[in-house]
Amino acid sequence: MAALLFSAAQPAMAYCSRPTAPSCPVLGKFDSEWEFNSCKSEMESYQSDVDSYVSCLSRESSSVINEYNEAVERFNCYARGSSFC
Repeated sequence: MAALLFSAAQPAMAYCSRPTAPSCPVLGKFDSEWEFNSCKSEMESYQSDVDSYVSCLSRESSSVINEYNEAVERFNCYARGSSFC
């Protein structure tokens, strides 16, 4: 039972995968409308990926802060002399 409680108390950790910028805007001038539209589509997809990445980082930082605060509360409880915190 203790192992079950221990594993349930652990926060779920996600991996935030940083997106890679498309190379098309670095290549220079567009030679055709097709190149422009293709690059525009890549940039829109990149924007969506960046938004998802930033959201993931925000969730992870909140999770780490909550975990830290819980550890501080337990530490302070034991430091006050409590035997069960």
